[in-house]
Amino acid sequence: MMKKIASFISGLTIIGLLVCCFVPSASAAYSRADYHVEQGIVSDNVYFYDESGLFSAEEKEQIETLLQKTANEIGFYLALYTAGVSRTDKQVENFADTGSRKIFGDSVKTGTVFLYVDLDGHSSPYDFMYAYREPFMYYSSELFGNRMDSILYKMQRYFPKSGEKIVTSDICQGLEEFCRQLIYYKNLGPEENCYYYHSDIHRYVYAENGVITQTILKPKVYWLPGVGLGLAAGFLTALITFTSVLRNYRFKKTKSASAYTSENSTRILYQEDHFLQKSVSSVDISSGSSHHSSHHSSHRGGGHSGGGGGGRHR
Repeated sequence: MMKKIASFISGLTIIGLLVCCFVPSASAAYSRADYHVEQGIVSDNVYFYDESGLFSAEEKEQIETLLQKTANEIGFYLALYTAGVSRTDKQVENFADTGSRKIFGDSVKTGTVFLYVDLDGHSSPYDFMYAYREPFMYYSSELFGNRMDSILYKMQRYFPKSGEKIVTSDICQGLEEFCRQLIYYKNLGPEENCYYYHSDIHRYVYAENGVITQTILKPKVYWLPGVGLGLAAGFLTALITFTSVLRNYRFKKTKSASAYTSENSTRILYQEDHFLQKSVSSVDISSGSSHHSSHHSSHRGGGHSGGGGGGRHR
């Protein structure tokens, strides 16, 4: 009986080993939601994966050449994903964010521009652009001028609306417009007061007078008005307090005894000092409360800890 059990376990072990040898591992170099990075690498600074399967070999080659030329000109890593699987808006955004950080691995020095083009053929397609690290200052969105939205709008004019037939030649034209816009904004220069936090060097990176700078502080526009307002409020408070004290005490400018006597009789003028009749207590503010407040304020102003993105439906 023991021999049969041992033989059975040995058989299961052999089958398990065969499965491990011939079934692709789920922990490949990098995979996420049907996405395998090793399938799309074009060069050291370009990535293109056609998940939709709509493009011919010739069209793929043209797109790769276009991306390579653009990446070399703008000086950033460039990734394009033409999707053929339906994903929610949130999945698309996470997809682009993660891809921007992981596709080129540790070789990334200046950052990545990632474009997700929705070609799944379903309704309400959602295209998304993500700029990781330094490119964010050139192709920023949200509080910084909506450059990404402008790029997507001009690119999507060539793309089919919801439910329309997908024509690959039109998509290629849209991608050409996308690359033209990248070059245009790169030549235009970084957007002032747009910043990101570089976690590797623990510095804020932003453009000041057209020059990229790295400091422990955000751009002045985010903290200087607060400092000025605080100083003004402090001065106003001090002025009100000083005026109030003068009004209540009314100090005499002379030390002569005649100020407290009359010609007919002598009398002592008495006035109760209300301030000396009261006790004043102080309460320490815990450092934990102060730290909690500053933690939240550090995230205001629309800054990003590496990059940011913008998307549009069509």
